[in-house]
Amino acid sequence: MSPGFERSIAAADASARSVALAVLRSGPVSRADLARRLGLSTASLTRLTRPMISSGLLVEQEPETGKRTGRPSKPLDIDAGQAHFLGIKITWDVIYTVVCDLKGTVISRASAAVPDTSPEVVIDQALAIVTDHRLAWPGIAGVGIGIGGTVEGHSLVRRVSALGWNRELDLAHRLAAAIELPVSVDNDVRALTQAELWFGEGRGCSSLVMITIGVGVGCALVIDDQLYEGRRGLAAKIDHWSLDPDGPQCPRGHRGCADQLLTSGRISERATQRLDRPVSFEECLRLAGVGDPAAGDIVQRAAAGLGLLVSRVADLIAPERILLTGDGIELAMLAEDRMRAAVAANRSLAADADDVRLLRSDFYVWARGAAAVAIRRHMLTELSVT
Repeated sequence: MSPGFERSIAAADASARSVALAVLRSGPVSRADLARRLGLSTASLTRLTRPMISSGLLVEQEPETGKRTGRPSKPLDIDAGQAHFLGIKITWDVIYTVVCDLKGTVISRASAAVPDTSPEVVIDQALAIVTDHRLAWPGIAGVGIGIGGTVEGHSLVRRVSALGWNRELDLAHRLAAAIELPVSVDNDVRALTQAELWFGEGRGCSSLVMITIGVGVGCALVIDDQLYEGRRGLAAKIDHWSLDPDGPQCPRGHRGCADQLLTSGRISERATQRLDRPVSFEECLRLAGVGDPAAGDIVQRAAAGLGLLVSRVADLIAPERILLTGDGIELAMLAEDRMRAAVAANRSLAADADDVRLLRSDFYVWARGAAAVAIRRHMLTELSVT
C-alpha cells in the first residue's frame, strides 16, 4: 500500500469520525444541519455516513415533519449501545465505578472501600474492579480514571495530595498494559467538565468554566471547544487565589484565599469558633437556613467570596456558561442571591450577563466524568468508521 493511499484512508477516517462525533454531541440532527455544521456537501456526507449506518453506529430516526415538500429527511443519531465504558472515580476512602453507554448514560454503578491509599494497592484494586466489570459487561471498549490530583496527557499522574502520592506515576500505562484496553486518566474536575461539555449542561458550548467547591476548590476551563490542561497539567489552579486580603490565613500563609474561605472544612472550623462548640459544615448551613446570625454571616461571606472567584475566572476567558458544583454546592444554593450579586458587582463592565448554573452532584456523577474521558478517546482515536 502506497504512502499516498494510506494518507487518503487516514483522512477519510478522520472525516468520518468528525461526522460521528458531531452526531454524538448534537444528535438527533438533520443531515442538512450536519452538513452545514461540518462544511460538507450532501454527497460527501452521504458517502461518509453510509458505512456507519450499515454498521449500526448511526441510526436514522423518524422523518421530520413540517411544511417542506419532497422526500422527508431522517435525522441521524448514535446508537448508544454500540459500546460501553467504565468510569472510575478514586477518592481517599472509596472507589466509585459506573458503566456508561456511548452517550454517557449511566447504566450500572458500584462502590468499594479503599483499604490502603498506597499506589500499588489502589492499582491492584482498580484492576480487580475492571476485571469484575468486564465479566458482567464484555463489550467495555475503554476505561477512564478520574483522580483529584495533577494529571498530564491523560496518563501521567504527577501528584495526589489526598492519597499521599508524591511521585510521578504513569497510571494509564500501568493499567492498560495489564487489562489490554485503552485507559485514559485525568484530573477529576476536568473529567467532570468533559461529561458536562458533551452530555450535560455544557452541551452546545465552545467555551465553558467549571468551578467545584466542597472539600477542595477546583476549576476547569474549556476554550475553543477544548479542555485546557496547561503545562504539566497545572491549568486553572485557583484554590489559593486571594479573595479577602483581611481574611483568615491558610496553612500556606495566604490570607483569605479560596481554600480558606470556601472549603467545607474551613467553614466548619469558623462555625466551631464562632459558636464555641463543634459544628459541621452541614450543620452550619442548616443553622444559617433557620436564621442563626453567626452561621448566616459565615455563609453569606463565603457566598460573596465565591461570587468574586467566579467573576475573576469569567473575566479571563469570557465563557458562554459557568457551572458550579461539588459536594459543597448547597452553600451556593443557600446564599445564591449573595453569590450572584457578587459575580455581577465584580465582573468587567464590558462583560455580558453570565449564564451561571448550579448543579448538584454525587461521586457517581464524577465517575461518569471519568467514563466521558474514555468515550472522548474512543471517538477521536479508537472508533471504527468503516
